[in-house]
Order: sequence, then structure tokens, then C-alpha cells
Amino acid sequence: MADTTNGNKKHSDWLIMVYLAGDNNLSATSIAFLQNLEAVKHDKKVRVLAAFDSATPIPKGARYVEINRDADEPGAFGQKIDWPLHNDLVTPGHIVVSPDFCAPLGSARGPASEPTAAESLARFFDFARTHYEAKRYMLILFGHGTLVAGNTFLTDTSPPSFLKLDVFANILRDHFRQKIDILGFDNCVMNGIETATQLWGLVDYTIGSQGLMLALGWPFRKIIETVSENRDLDTKRLVEKILRVCARNLLDFTLMERSSEQAVCDLTNFGPNDKFVSAVHELSQALQAGLAFQQNGELSFPIVRDVVRQARLEAQAYFSETFVDLYDFCELLVLRCNDVLGNLNSLVAKLFVDSIPKTTSEATSSSKRFLLDWPDLQKVKKIADAAWQVLDIFRREKIVPRAYYVCPQLQYSHGVSIYFPWTLPEGPITFTPAPGSGPKPTNFEFTAPFDVYKGYLFAKAEYGDWAAFLEAFFRATLRNVRQVELDYREDANVFFKGFPINDGEREVPAVDLQKTDSDTGEEDECNCTPIKNYPRRFYLSPADCMRRLPVFGLPGSPAPSVTNVTGPTGKVSYLGWNIRGLVAEILGLPANKTGEPPPVK
Repeated sequence: MADTTNGNKKHSDWLIMVYLAGDNNLSATSIAFLQNLEAVKHDKKVRVLAAFDSATPIPKGARYVEINRDADEPGAFGQKIDWPLHNDLVTPGHIVVSPDFCAPLGSARGPASEPTAAESLARFFDFARTHYEAKRYMLILFGHGTLVAGNTFLTDTSPPSFLKLDVFANILRDHFRQKIDILGFDNCVMNGIETATQLWGLVDYTIGSQGLMLALGWPFRKIIETVSENRDLDTKRLVEKILRVCARNLLDFTLMERSSEQAVCDLTNFGPNDKFVSAVHELSQALQAGLAFQQNGELSFPIVRDVVRQARLEAQAYFSETFVDLYDFCELLVLRCNDVLGNLNSLVAKLFVDSIPKTTSEATSSSKRFLLDWPDLQKVKKIADAAWQVLDIFRREKIVPRAYYVCPQLQYSHGVSIYFPWTLPEGPITFTPAPGSGPKPTNFEFTAPFDVYKGYLFAKAEYGDWAAFLEAFFRATLRNVRQVELDYREDANVFFKGFPINDGEREVPAVDLQKTDSDTGEEDECNCTPIKNYPRRFYLSPADCMRRLPVFGLPGSPAPSVTNVTGPTGKVSYLGWNIRGLVAEILGLPANKTGEPPPVK
């Protein structure tokens, strides 16, 4: 290792930093990548520094390797032992020596505890900044994802830890302190607008995937050689060449019928006041306005809910329906809004076939102007305009300079995803030590994934305001509590109108549930993201909130009394479901004596 005590650093045109988060089930794969890197043709103007965080529990930190260092500093080991990976190890500044029963050879430097995922990455950046300097920088991360609203990004098993999006951005900012020209994400589910917004100003270009990545999908040796052979190219052209290398490598996986996609994202376009982020913000505002509620808890514009839900259903999705392709979703919004207008135009043409002159070519446009007086269609138009604006800026500003897909499953990918679960996500839960708990905490705070998401820059009102839209979508698509059985009869205004069946339906109890049991609470279904949005926990739709019975046991809530512990049919319990039918009879609840309720809408 070069002497850096006097401020000397190793200089190069490019410094490629490779961080292999192998403190999990990826240790063996990480070693295979290091072997692949050792086969790279040596180029002094392109240095490669790798950190390997092993799953072995005894060493107290990652091992560092400067690829082909021995060729640059001959005489250390290379003339005595033919073991390139061993010869290229550098002293990292922290202990990596396993203990033994022999007399100690010397005191190891650094802390005696195993670092967390965040500390391990920060150490690597500190080391690189101290000992190396380059004209341009590339960082390749290999490990688990997902970074957005997950708890597995660059995960460590000893101690159990991971990185969150904002923590990762802060580590880049505080420990490396240089702009990364190219950031390669060899991790799952990384090419999202949330990641791009959070890393704006820290990274120029990223390469990654919106969906799952194969553990052996990236040709590390060819990537490094591509940089060496084209080191004088501008960054945009070089990153596109790297993407071509990745695409060629993943094309062979079609033999196992594996779909894949990757893209280059230009992060210089993801600032808070840049056109693209502003356009998505305007789309969020239009969607929120269209999903507004009346004072009685009913949706003001049900047609908007149906348009948004249909576009979301058809959109290219990733990671168990947790993310969707942003471009594809906006394109489908435009198409579904067109469907609404087209169907109404057809209806108007049929209703007024005799009154519209057969010779005029303005019949359709005049009906469009007439229909736009309808408030519901005005909301649809604003959504269509905002979605089109996102598409237009995406293309004109070249938000994704280059992208590709292989095989049919991911063919509607365009390079940038957005967080869009169908329902309020309940996992994974993040546990962090409570404030003031010390080095050996006994109390922990937990945070739900949506609470984590709301802390991201893009989720906030001054950026994309996407968290507010998601909350509006969850409310708008949440089904009401099942109250009574209905008998449907033909009606003059609708096809069929529902009337409650008067069969002695029991009154609704205002349950005071303060107990739990030994069950895990998990559903006996697949461990996947739910698509249908109905109450799975103790939350209610806006309409049901207007009908909710008292909740006892909370500060400021009423105490149970003879008159407020049950309610007539039409009321709902805060539990998200009503005790009715056979169960109500078993519990001895009184039957409803108020007569037949009014028809249900």
C-alpha cells in the first residue's frame, strides 16, 4: 500500500469502487466476483478498489482488495506466491485477523465490535477518500435490495442491519464527499424515482433494475474492461456502453426463460425544481383532487377512482405488485381517460343522432366541449393532461437515456419505477433502538414501511407529494364494512337497487377489544402483496368513519353505557367488521327493532 501519512494518494483517471455486501448468503458469490475482477487486464489509469464484507462472524470488518495492485507495486508477494487475490489485499485500518491460541502477534487497530451495514460502507468510503484520488468515480454495489420501503438493502447478518434510502444518501454525502459519476446497482428494485430524487446532486448516472436481479447477472470483468477501453469518453456515452455489456450478458439467460430489464437514469433531472419531478408532482395533485370525498364520506368522483385503479391494474409491476413502471402507468392513465371520453362521445352521438347534422365534422368535438362542463370529466381531463406531461418530459429530457428488456414478462418497462402498493403496507416492520437506550438497548421502536416512505424526499409535498396521493388512493379504494344482506330489485333509475333483508338483523356492538392472543396474526394465504383493498386491520373507509360506533378505552373517548354499547343496523364497529348473523345470535345481541332501513345505494 502506498504511504499516505504525508498526504500522498494514488491517482488515476477512474477509480472504480466495488462494495460486495456478502455478510449474508452472498459470500460465495462475492468471492466469485473478486476472482472475475482479478482477470481484468491491468490499466494503471483505471484503479479498482473492492471491499468484501464476509459472513464469517469473527473478523471485525470487510477485507479490502486493490485489483492488480501487485502489478503496480511488484516485489511484495507477486514474485514469491502465485495467488493474485491474496497478493492484492490491502490493510484496511480495522481488524480482520481471526483469534487463535498462539501468542499475540500484535495489537489490531480499530474497534473490537463488528460494524453494522451502515458503518461498514462508511468505513470503505473513508478509506477510499483517504488513499485514492481520481478524475472520475464509479461505484458498484452488490448485495440484496430493496432500498425503498424495505429492510434488506446491503443487509448484514452479523450484526443484523441494513441501510435505508436516506441513510445511504447521507453516507455518500458525509463520507465520500465526491460526486459519483456512475453508480451501478447490482441489487434488486433500485431504479426508482424515490432513489433518483434522494441521490440527486450526489450521483450523475445510475445503472440498475426496476425488478429482481440475478445474483450472477453482471459481467464484472467486462464492465471494468469497458471503462478501461473507453475511459476518455464522456460519462453519458460510457455508461451506455456499460449497459450494452450488461444487456449482452443477460440475454443468455433467456435459455432459462428469465425476463430481465435494466436502464441508465440521468439523475441530473431529478432535482426538486426540475421539470420531471415537477410534472409528477402535478400528476399527484390532479389525482388527489380527483379522489376527494364529500362530507358524507362518499367519493365525489367515482369515475376517477375507476380510471386510476384500472391503470394501476394494467401497469407493469415489480416486486410482488409493490412498484410500477412510472411511464407505463402514465400512458395507461391517458388511455383509460380517453376511454371515458370516447364512451361518452358515443353515447351522446346515439342519444342525439337526429339533432346532430350529418355533414358537420365538428359533431365529436362539440360533444367533447359539452361533456367537459361535467365536473367529473373535468377531473379526468386534468389527470390526462398531467399524465401526458410526465410522458412528454420523460421523452424530451431523456430521463432514461438508454434502456432494454429481455423476454415478455417485463416488456412494458421504461427504466423508472414508482412506489405504488395496492393497499396500506403492513410489512416489513423496522426496529431501531429507542433514544437513550445505550450500546446494549433493551427497548426498541418500530416503524411501519409507509411511515419510512413518508420520510423520503420524493414523498414530501415539496417534491412529488406521492405519499399524500397513496393515502388518497388507499382511502378511495377501501371497501365499506359488510353491514346487512341485500335483496336486489329492478329500479327505474338503476338496473337493480339493494334493499336490506329484514330477518331480525342484530344490533351492532361497540366492542372494546383490549386483548390479544398467541396467534401470529398472519393470514392463511400466500405471503404476497394484497390487491383487493378491504379492511384487514382496524381501519375503516371514509364512509364507514361517518357510521362508526364509539371506541372505548382511548383518551377522551366516552365510557361504555347501556345506550352506547350497541347501535342499529347501518352502524359499524371500529374493528373493520361487524359481529352479525350466527355469531351475533351466539353472543345474544339484540335484534334490530327499528324496522326496515332505507335502501342502500
